[in-house]
Amino acid sequence: MKILFHTIALNRCDLLKQTVDSIDTEYDWDLLLHFVSKDPEITEYTRSAKIAPKARSEFICNIGYNIGVAYCFNEALHQGYETGDYDYVFLINSDIRFHPGDIDGMISLAEEFPDKALITVRGTYAKYNEDWEHSHGLAACILMPCAFREVGYFDENIFPAYFEDCDYFYRVRLARGKGSISKNLSLEDVDNPLAACLLTGRTHHEGSSVIYSDRRIRKLNSYFFDRNKEYYISKWGGENDHEKYQIPFNNFDSLGIDNENRAHPYGNKFDRSTERKLYLDFAKNRRSLHFALLKGYNYLKR
Repeated sequence: MKILFHTIALNRCDLLKQTVDSIDTEYDWDLLLHFVSKDPEITEYTRSAKIAPKARSEFICNIGYNIGVAYCFNEALHQGYETGDYDYVFLINSDIRFHPGDIDGMISLAEEFPDKALITVRGTYAKYNEDWEHSHGLAACILMPCAFREVGYFDENIFPAYFEDCDYFYRVRLARGKGSISKNLSLEDVDNPLAACLLTGRTHHEGSSVIYSDRRIRKLNSYFFDRNKEYYISKWGGENDHEKYQIPFNNFDSLGIDNENRAHPYGNKFDRSTERKLYLDFAKNRRSLHFALLKGYNYLKR
């Protein structure tokens, strides 16, 4: 069995090291890391000796700017399930600390329930400590190969983060005609037809540490949360868990997104590539004034 672990590094090198060091499994595994900033500590860390000595191979993609979660997830799925021969792809936040045994427990669940779209794990959450009573959702999960076969890739019109997971699993739900997945599955969701959670897990999640560590990222988050929400409502006719449409924009028959079209899956009419280009201009150069062209965002200028 071969496993691919994927994470995205933006800041907080201390937590990234903790995440990588906590990966422990009896199976062969590789690490794919997208480095999406110029953080000096992470730069030094990734330039040092192999950061994951237990891994069979590691792939460090030094992008240098925050290209977006959907893009990075898609690269992991492409390497894991389309061009590679991996059995499972783990998507993990860079502030996760796996408890010993939890990874192999999740893999056992995946083997037991191959038709689940998502395998996740329960554990503690820094803000609530032992009072946390939900799973970690996509913060520490296996996105199952059956889900990838059904709907393909994430929608890269959703960037840099938030709602890409809601969109993906709503498409899975529609493709199967049953069930739903929330980002944090409660303990009561043990019969969820699309997901399984390792309820005995003790994995720890710091939670939004990347966002809280950078004031400007927090400002970006609030803006793009709203913009992505608007796009999601336009695409599905309602907010998450209140969708009305059965097909994207009530106009496109296909729920799947392929590798060739993942950046613009719905043509020019529903494309956010112009806005994404302005965002990437800003992300590549923090002093860029092009980003000020985005409505309502002049206060980001220095």
